[in-house]
Amino acid sequence: MRILHVSDCYLPRLGGIEVQVADLVRSQSEAGHEVEVATATPGERIPGVHRVVARMPFDLPIHPRGGRHLLRLMTSRRPDVVHVHTGAVSPFAWMGVRAAVRAGLPVVVTVHSMWDPLTRALYRVLDLLFGWSRWGMVGTAVSHAAARHIRVRHVEDARLHRARGGE
Repeated sequence: MRILHVSDCYLPRLGGIEVQVADLVRSQSEAGHEVEVATATPGERIPGVHRVVARMPFDLPIHPRGGRHLLRLMTSRRPDVVHVHTGAVSPFAWMGVRAAVRAGLPVVVTVHSMWDPLTRALYRVLDLLFGWSRWGMVGTAVSHAAARHIRVRHVEDARLHRARGGE
């Protein structure tokens, strides 16, 4: 299977999402899958890692035209699935969701963080503006606690699963 992971943050940055995505990429590669990563995190060239980087203050992992770059990458690489990894605020990752939908590719979105009331309100507004909950993606979360708020308030009619390893 050809899998493209999309994450705002990736190695060499070190944090929860970065390490979890790197471990998932390694495990999937060892299982025989063709795995690539698209990220807005600057860093050295690594085979299979596509860095879509713009010079931003504090090396923020944001690219103003990231969606266009991601759509081009997805249409040229044609992965079997796009797995997008989001935190509370993940503009590059959500550009990846939209690019995959536009490319007609299956999308899995994993939420790696707890959505506090302000974040949940923001996502409700974004859903009203863009209708992201109707884009046909499959939602996952890294824990039951993270999934609970998303299932109840945001993705009631979508499929939501808990990724292995979380509680």
